[in-house]
Amino acid sequence: MYAVDWDTKTHLWEMETRGVRGLVFVDHHLILASFTNELFLLDTERGTVIGKWEYPELSFLHKIYYDGEHIVIPSTGNDSVARIHPGTMELVDIVTLTGSPKDTLHFNSMGWDGEGNEYHLYHTPGKIVRRDTGETVFEDLVGAHDLEFIDGLRVVVNDSSRRRTMLGDLRNKELTPIFTAEDGPSTTVSKWGWTRGAAYYPGMLFIGSAPANIHLLETTFFLEVGSMRLSDTAEESIFDICLDPRDWQEECE
Repeated sequence: MYAVDWDTKTHLWEMETRGVRGLVFVDHHLILASFTNELFLLDTERGTVIGKWEYPELSFLHKIYYDGEHIVIPSTGNDSVARIHPGTMELVDIVTLTGSPKDTLHFNSMGWDGEGNEYHLYHTPGKIVRRDTGETVFEDLVGAHDLEFIDGLRVVVNDSSRRRTMLGDLRNKELTPIFTAEDGPSTTVSKWGWTRGAAYYPGMLFIGSAPANIHLLETTFFLEVGSMRLSDTAEESIFDICLDPRDWQEECE
């Protein structure tokens, strides 16, 4: 895991992690989610773990979110939505989407439109579904990850196995490619160019690609305006990207 200063393209710190897939800030505290079904609290000044919780009810965690009240987690290994109280870190509830404990959808990320409607990204069938109606709003995705709304009506999703990032518009239900990562030799850990991880800030979209690259796109024409290689030796994908609100929120206001 890497903490970087984007302006100077320098590392603030890095740490060894095992299986971390999701990152979210909760009241300026960074929470990590692992596919080992654990959440970790991180000291962001030192890059050290200061808290750890295990959840046997969950399975193969990916992205995590904070809705202002609960930590919300897609439990990918059993296609469920879990909510955890950020004060006590207790599991509040868990809802199975399919009625089966098996991973049939590989539900790995979610998001909310401008009206608060919830959308789910299902990796196996390659589609994005509106939860309350069951409507498929986007489909024909391959190895998809990282649903990210950039405004109330448009969503970004990584079409990972095709090395692409797509922009979807809820008004016409169309997907348009906005970024394609360079191809290259497969590594022992991941396929070169897999797009994984996304973070939006007004006017900016950060996208990750294997091995260990971050790309910055402006959001008018979605042109790449910057990039950073996090490691010359790392072979893994960038599973998630999280912007520290202490640095980014002030510029928003």
